[in-house]
Amino acid sequence: MLVTTEACDILLTTDVVSEDSRNAYFQMIFSPIVNITPINESHLYGRFQVRKVQDLILLNIEAGAYQYERSRDLVSSSNLDMYLLSITLEGQYIYNCTTNSGSSNIEVGDIILIDLTKSFHGVSYGGKYLSIYIPKSLLIHQLDGYRICQDIILKANKPMTKILKDYMLGLFDVALRLKEKEASVTIYTLLSLLITALRGAAPQSLLELNEKIQGAEVLKGRVLHFIDLNIEDPHLNVELLMKTFRVSRAHLYRAFDEDNGVITVIRNKRLDIAYRELLNPINKKSVTQIAHECGFKSSNQFYRVFRQRFGFAPNEIRLKKSRSKIYVEIGKGLYNHFKNLATNSVME
Repeated sequence: MLVTTEACDILLTTDVVSEDSRNAYFQMIFSPIVNITPINESHLYGRFQVRKVQDLILLNIEAGAYQYERSRDLVSSSNLDMYLLSITLEGQYIYNCTTNSGSSNIEVGDIILIDLTKSFHGVSYGGKYLSIYIPKSLLIHQLDGYRICQDIILKANKPMTKILKDYMLGLFDVALRLKEKEASVTIYTLLSLLITALRGAAPQSLLELNEKIQGAEVLKGRVLHFIDLNIEDPHLNVELLMKTFRVSRAHLYRAFDEDNGVITVIRNKRLDIAYRELLNPINKKSVTQIAHECGFKSSNQFYRVFRQRFGFAPNEIRLKKSRSKIYVEIGKGLYNHFKNLATNSVME
């Protein structure tokens, strides 16, 4: 059972479940975002307030110590194309991005911006945090010729960090009372403050795009939209993209150079769709059928690239006992995941 109130929008707490179920419940709350494990033999506990402002999801967290990991497997299956903007209000934690060497200590007042399409791990020693989940498209739209090229930490002693902190806390406080037009202006202001803070405190983390690169970014956006619309078409390939957008092969590959080429993008998108379909307990189709429906012409090729990407064979997913719950959690969006936990029984 869950507690929900109008004032809190959604309130999730381990206090309403038995002590034996608290670890599993805590892990379930975070399941689309990170895999949680206790530190030593300690019990997991926490209280979570969830609010929503248009496409932003705000999560106010008070929790004990735990280890967390967003694995490459979870990145692919959860499909969260978002940034996580988080401020530490009490306590501290260690953050490690898999793509960067070394670890970072996040202390009281620090704000971190994390790309949820990348894997990371770390340890939280308990405390209070305010997290805001921002769709990438919203932030990219306001970057105006810049690109965020790595996760960014804004230290507490910087003036813009303090201003951003106050605005984040204020936004959470008034989130449920904002009218539609007020919400739009509020989100625009939040993102403007964030970008100003990033440019001032971490300019090395922002890549300025020249006109040529900006043109490639525009092309890339259009191509990605076309790919998403036609991802299940087995005839979707470089030749079709060249013909559709009237560009050369070289031009197309330059636009997707950081992604190891457009063919890699298409293949990975197909693999991610196949992964989610294999998690779906309702889908009784064979692995071969799912592979063909996702645009793979050969089941042998599908098995090979699937194992390369995820580290195990596609048929192994269906052996997971928890795959039904995993599918429900990742298939309906992050906010609906929290909402479903608030309206359904906690432990079945």
